[in-house]
Amino acid sequence: MYVWMLILGVLFVLVIINSVRNNKKLRERKGRSFRRNYMERKKERDSENKGNQS
Repeated sequence: MYVWMLILGVLFVLVIINSVRNNKKLRERKGRSFRRNYMERKKERDSENKGNQS
């Protein structure tokens, strides 16, 4: 019985650590504007495509 409690405890700790890590990533991304980010990526793709076609 104690083995199962230990396994559940370890899994719980891993889930908590993972959620904290994901929240940090979300906070970094939240500051960006989706539209601006999309336009920047589109410009990069277009410039790469023009370079490959020449």
